[in-house]
Amino acid sequence: MSNIENELYPFHSWGMKIVRAEGIYLFDENGRKFIDITSSASVANIGYANERVISTMQTQLNKLIFSPPWCISEEAEELSGKLIRLFPKYLNTILRVTTGSESVEVALKLAKRYTKRSKFLSFEHSYHGHTIASMAIGMNDGTKKDFLPLIESDTLKHPHISSGIHMTESDVSKTLVEIETRLSTKEYAAFVTETMATSAGNYVLPKSFFTQLKEICDRYGTLLIIDEVLTGFGRTGMMFSFERFEVQPDIVCIAKGLGCGYSPIAATITKKEIAEGFDYFATFAWNPLACKTASAVLDEYKRLDLVKNSEKLGSEALLELQRKIGANHNVKEIRGMGLRISVEFNSEDFFKKVKDDLLVNGIFSSSADLPSILIISPPLCISSEEMGHVIDVIVNCVNHE
Repeated sequence: MSNIENELYPFHSWGMKIVRAEGIYLFDENGRKFIDITSSASVANIGYANERVISTMQTQLNKLIFSPPWCISEEAEELSGKLIRLFPKYLNTILRVTTGSESVEVALKLAKRYTKRSKFLSFEHSYHGHTIASMAIGMNDGTKKDFLPLIESDTLKHPHISSGIHMTESDVSKTLVEIETRLSTKEYAAFVTETMATSAGNYVLPKSFFTQLKEICDRYGTLLIIDEVLTGFGRTGMMFSFERFEVQPDIVCIAKGLGCGYSPIAATITKKEIAEGFDYFATFAWNPLACKTASAVLDEYKRLDLVKNSEKLGSEALLELQRKIGANHNVKEIRGMGLRISVEFNSEDFFKKVKDDLLVNGIFSSSADLPSILIISPPLCISSEEMGHVIDVIVNCVNHE
């Protein structure tokens, strides 16, 4: 028997051993059953063990798993046709990659090459991946100090994170002024951001921010890169969150919800003129098995109407949580979009108590990068009854002191 403590690192991150998963449920080695409100890092949008996707994979295994990566496959053609139709017509070019971090890396390379500029601008505490370039745009100095020097990148304070529940229009305006001051130097290739700071704790900015951000970027020839690795494919109640804010990004990064954990697959979506002549190659990206699997995943979004389900259940859950625990003295703020919601507590001790109580009551949960924040991000296939049960358990755990 393998000794995991000697072989797999980092040791401190190992939790329970999961041996099976089905629908919205996880099962551990002791036979315990948990509702997963993490979706395995917001990946399992269509749930676990989806029979249609698995059947498609089994058929593809008997046909073609892998082929020369410099050749196109009919499976890649099928997927690209379905995928590109989900985007505005001006975003007409797909670059094939394998992971979210890689999709961000490609976006940064595209921006540097197209603008002939070397610097990037993003928000502090943002998360865009763990590779050298992707970690440079965001995170915090403590995380990055062991890897310096990184690529040239500057960060700004996120107005919602720094102001919390007290964020005002003035805070947002000051951030926009600071962004314009930086971009006016014409040193920056791109501004990189999510529409909602997910990993930090689901901090949301108003629609007006993104309208003005795009105008500033265009004014100074800076590309706008929207990271939809986590927020894409219905997680926020729209197919892609940038649609909600009616903003037109120059480059979009997608990953998690494209394969939903059934296949490692991702993409960078951009305009043809930005990608023209760009030389990029990834051995395992968009192999036939991954493409056929992702194609089946996209079919499930439509068949199960998961984007609509995310918007409906997410809106209802947000209102219920605000109504039932919003006034609790232990709760600082409740926020989110679609089925990506945070409950921020006033103390880490109380948050840990709630998290432990949730586990005892059959709810597997996760926390944000910033302290004392519970993340609620269940599979988008969760039913109204199941979501109601999750909310009831959370409310009971919070109100039972």
